[in-house]
Amino acid sequence: MPIHLGHALAWLGDRDGAVAAYREALRRDPFDEQADTCLEMLEVEVEVDPPPALKSPRSYAFALLREKLRTSNSDWIDIGHVCRSLAAARDTAEARLRETGDLTREELDGFIKLELDVHRPGQPVATFDLMGRIPSEPKEGPFRFDWSEVPLDEPLEPPLSPGGRQAGEVPRKRS
Repeated sequence: MPIHLGHALAWLGDRDGAVAAYREALRRDPFDEQADTCLEMLEVEVEVDPPPALKSPRSYAFALLREKLRTSNSDWIDIGHVCRSLAAARDTAEARLRETGDLTREELDGFIKLELDVHRPGQPVATFDLMGRIPSEPKEGPFRFDWSEVPLDEPLEPPLSPGGRQAGEVPRKRS
């Protein structure tokens, strides 16, 4: 990974080697903002940014279901479930809630906590407290979430254009 080599060479004081490594990182991925920033910090002239339509054409959107489970009176464990779609996150959350069985609402609140974080490039993380979305009735399980205010219909990734590329994406040569 040229970016890591650039960091190591910069740390060792080999400025020319670091510059070469960061340039190689940009050659391999013209959208590598970290390599671009490192070159700027080394006061190396950086080539013109790609047009905004081409900026970061890849999407790294995901949904993170954060789960906390009580393991004893004072201990909790944290579990993360990474999902590529909101539908998968919903299914996972519902499955985790079903596994609590027929606890009362009071027992449920002291046993499990679930939050959904929706990560989309260039946007703030949207966080949804799922435990607050369980209706107050019934008082005993099984429980279900009220998903009415969670935008489950919005895709995490922008739709692909014909040909499988995102809008504005330029095909890259394989090296």
